[in-house]
Amino acid sequence: MDIRSATLLHRSQQILLTLLVCATGRAGSIIAQPVISLAPNALRLVVVNDHDRPVPMAEVVVALGSLHAQGRTDSTGVFRAEGLLMGDWHATVRRIGYNESAFDFHIAPGENAFTLTVDASAETLDDVSVVEKRTSVRLAEYEKRKARGEPSAVITREQIARRNPVTLSQMFRTLPGLQIVDDYGLKYPVAARGSVPKSGVTIVACPMRIVVDGIMRPPLTNLDDIVPSDVHGVEVYYGPASLPMQLATFRVDKWCGLVAIWTKDR
Repeated sequence: MDIRSATLLHRSQQILLTLLVCATGRAGSIIAQPVISLAPNALRLVVVNDHDRPVPMAEVVVALGSLHAQGRTDSTGVFRAEGLLMGDWHATVRRIGYNESAFDFHIAPGENAFTLTVDASAETLDDVSVVEKRTSVRLAEYEKRKARGEPSAVITREQIARRNPVTLSQMFRTLPGLQIVDDYGLKYPVAARGSVPKSGVTIVACPMRIVVDGIMRPPLTNLDDIVPSDVHGVEVYYGPASLPMQLATFRVDKWCGLVAIWTKDR
């Protein structure tokens, strides 16, 4: 039963008592019989901390048998309830950052004021184990080149995770400056720079060489032999002139570019 319902009940009971008094003319005996007064009374509860400062937004519940009232303290730490029956009540106060507090109090006729001090709770944190995972030198160098903007194009692990490709070659199809050749299931990158004159012979396709973790792979290496989820990042260079010093040893072709694939640390 909430405060409003309790108040209506009290008023109806008072009317009934008045009628009984008028009918019998024995007001003294009628008033003396109830154990709990039916007169509405008020409660003013001030909740403070151990520094006597108000505790706002504390949840307060007061109960007497099946009757109860609840609410929160205002900005001054005050909780009010009206229409309470006279008797022995029980209060419970909760607030984040404070230990739950409870106390018993007696409601007498009229205004009843109490102050409750709540203790701050001692927050404890679970033990945390910090494991340092160092980035390998090869990936650290790749990240530095990527940050400096040295590669002609890059494929990051975030991009791979976002697209979740079935095959690695799918990640290359949106890169400018190259094409993916599908030679009966063998997929490899080709520089989109046109024909290449070599020894008097015009070579239409110019396959890009592939390096995996610093190791040169054979010509026409199948990109789809590499699992996308194993890749930390990819850097693409469209010509030997753009290769950084760390990859200068892979200038095996003066015209076609280089694809450097770096797998994740194990």
